[in-house]
Amino acid sequence: MKSQLLLSLLGAWIINISISSASPLVLQEPVGPTPAESHAPRGCLVVYSATDQKNDGDVSYFYHTGYTIYTMDGKVLQNVANHISVHDENPERVLLPVGTYKVEAESDKDGTVIVPVVIQGGRTTKVNLESSSNINNPKTADAAVKTPSGQIIGWRAGQKS
Repeated sequence: MKSQLLLSLLGAWIINISISSASPLVLQEPVGPTPAESHAPRGCLVVYSATDQKNDGDVSYFYHTGYTIYTMDGKVLQNVANHISVHDENPERVLLPVGTYKVEAESDKDGTVIVPVVIQGGRTTKVNLESSSNINNPKTADAAVKTPSGQIIGWRAGQKS
């Protein structure tokens, strides 16, 4: 029984290593905020990246993995831990100036992905790379950005309400 559990854990670990060591999946279509209008100079980014499990005795926590925000010309703008501690299961809210950026993060289904994001003033752009998350994604295909695996990861940038 213990050997079967050990083999299962070893197999899952090998699959995880092979997924995370592959080249990142680069998406072309930018994810934007929920449709609305505002003229504020800054907006917010929330990335529901893949989670890692931390067992703290009798309780397990699933904290979001870190990610990197790049300028559109490829310069690192910010590395985001995406949690306050390993006991924090909420992703970090990052304030950014209005503009377009690239986010490199881990997806539950697609490994490492690079997603263009649009930040609009006074709005929150949410990127959903966590397969178990339900963050109010668009329900219609023409308003959604999807990965090649079919996972809806957010609103298509520029959608009107």
